[in-house]
Amino acid sequence: MTASRLRVLDADLWKKVAAVDAGTQRRLVAELLRLVMDAAPVTTGRAQIEAALAAGSYGDEALRDWLSQSSTAATAASLDADELDGDQAEAKRIAQQARGYKAAYLALDTDPARAAGEVAYEAMALLGQDPITATTKAILDDPSR
Repeated sequence: MTASRLRVLDADLWKKVAAVDAGTQRRLVAELLRLVMDAAPVTTGRAQIEAALAAGSYGDEALRDWLSQSSTAATAASLDADELDGDQAEAKRIAQQARGYKAAYLALDTDPARAAGEVAYEAMALLGQDPITATTKAILDDPSR
């Protein structure tokens, strides 16, 4: 994860995320991604994304390639909606969807700490810092983890 993205979560919270076990990091990724996909909204491919996370299919190149292409296509469609059609509301909706696909791509990274940091970054960009910080703290503070 790039240094600039490390600063999204405060330093102490990031240290806690980096220090927990991979299972807790994956749980955090799954919850943050759920929030992102709900807000984006990501509907096409969502079942496959959730199934890959549940099965532990991190690094699934075929799915990650599709997610990358979907994010790129949505970004282009967002620009078209804004610049060609003048529909800023639609452009924003599609841009959020592009971010959702990107977050899903990042969630399937083979490194759980990197996935947690990158998905947290995308989630904060979409939803703001407070709900993501609260969700992160709740998962890290959960005694059942």
